Amino acid sequence: MHYYIYLVNSDTPQRQKKLTPNKPNDSKNIDQTKLYNITTQGLLINIQVQTGASANAVEGIINNRLKVKVNALPNDNEANKAIITLLAKYFKLAKADIIIKYGHKNKLKTILLTKFSQSVTDNLDLLQSNG
Repeated sequence: MHYYIYLVNSDTPQRQKKLTPNKPNDSKNIDQTKLYNITTQGLLINIQVQTGASANAVEGIINNRLKVKVNALPNDNEANKAIITLLAKYFKLAKADIIIKYGHKNKLKTILLTKFSQSVTDNLDLLQSNG
């Protein structure tokens, strides 16, 4: 839901500013010590990225983060695109359902899966238990 402020300078109103109502901030409730958090927006997963790798792969869990290797370099957002493509294939989701929420220019990132099933969390729990 968006609200607009209209200014009337002459005969026609002009839209000046879009206001968005306050929403609960999930980022304040995210536990960075956990591999994943379920929020109102979806599933947030903490990842650690290695760019310039020899192959694209999900390596396992390191320090409560999903270790992701991509062969793309972090130039022109190429590594972030490769991460989304890899994770979409890994979790069997559409690329549109995966968003880099935090850490766009950092190797430590938090991604948001807007659509996910129990199998995704089961897979993450299994990876974590195998350590």
